[in-house]
Amino acid sequence: MPKGIKHGSRDPSVVANNCMNNAWHNYFVLMMEHIDKVLDEDPNNVFVRVGSMGFASKGKLGTKIHWEYGGQNYKSVSDFRGLLGGFDAHAWVEYLDKDGDVIVVDPWFEWYGTVCKLNNVKTKDKKNCRVYSHLQDHKEHEALLDAMVDLTIESGKMSKFVQRCFRELNERLSE
Repeated sequence: MPKGIKHGSRDPSVVANNCMNNAWHNYFVLMMEHIDKVLDEDPNNVFVRVGSMGFASKGKLGTKIHWEYGGQNYKSVSDFRGLLGGFDAHAWVEYLDKDGDVIVVDPWFEWYGTVCKLNNVKTKDKKNCRVYSHLQDHKEHEALLDAMVDLTIESGKMSKFVQRCFRELNERLSE
């Protein structure tokens, strides 16, 4: 369970319905400008996660979750396959803060409030009622992450900033 959810970058390239670009954008900004917020300033304590995201509603009968992306029992890439070659999955950043607590970086978009209203999510703090469940199996997680990155690149939805960061990273790794 994360200690908190931060919005991340306010850059205009961080937009709704482009979670993979948003996650990598926030990842690179965190690594380049805010590594001092990360436990031991160690890049190994920063992660791009993929999996399920929903909104928790607390009521008299306990907590009910509306899964907007994925679902509670999604355990493999095939579970997340959507229509037309897409994925019913979400991407976000997690990092360990100076105290070792998990912090999520994932922008809030106004239409999430509409989703909550339409699905009768009852909470006093909609922005922080989000719940996340990344794929636990490492191979499945990497396969879904790679597939979602490829799809984002192929669709032309990866921002120039993220493309440049990937290019520079690849150049450093190939030296």
